[in-house]
Amino acid sequence: MTTNNKQQNDASGIRLKEILGVLKKHHITSGIQPEKLRQILEDLGPTYVKLGQIMSMRSDMLPES
Repeated sequence: MTTNNKQQNDASGIRLKEILGVLKKHHITSGIQPEKLRQILEDLGPTYVKLGQIMSMRSDMLPES
């Protein structure tokens, strides 16, 4: 494994831990409501906020509520 690959793997592992931490903080295993989804997307950062914005424009991706 090259040094660059190891650095990418380390960075990916760190980000995965951050994502799992946010999901745990919001008790994702107890279900998800629209408000909780919004908070999770905000906590995950700009990329996920953009994903939330895209999802909000697609009525077929999320229920009306």
